[in-house]
Amino acid sequence: MSVISPTFEEIMTRGDHGHMVTWGPFGAGDVGEAISMIGSARRTIQVVGTFAMGSKLAIEGSNDESNYSTLTDQHGNKLNFSGSGISSVSELTLFIRPRATAGNPAATVKMLMRKTEAR
Repeated sequence: MSVISPTFEEIMTRGDHGHMVTWGPFGAGDVGEAISMIGSARRTIQVVGTFAMGSKLAIEGSNDESNYSTLTDQHGNKLNFSGSGISSVSELTLFIRPRATAGNPAATVKMLMRKTEAR
């Protein structure tokens, strides 16, 4: 089991401001280092890779950095990936991370976060 450190890329396009956060590649039992960027409330997750039979990768959130729960998409479906895919994240938690929960998902996770306007 390894802790996967993320990389960050700031994105500016036509007045929009956001970040791309990338973790990976993941292996069996790996967990992504949790990040906290609550100013970026709109989040989309993309998982890309080769998943061995039975492999799963979950997107988890926490407000205390100790107790994590699997987050959901806008339809209430848990963000448990068993293959490549893309989905929005409906909850805004203080911390967010990906975690290999089963098998050996040779996958990379990319999260696009759009900055919200300060009021």
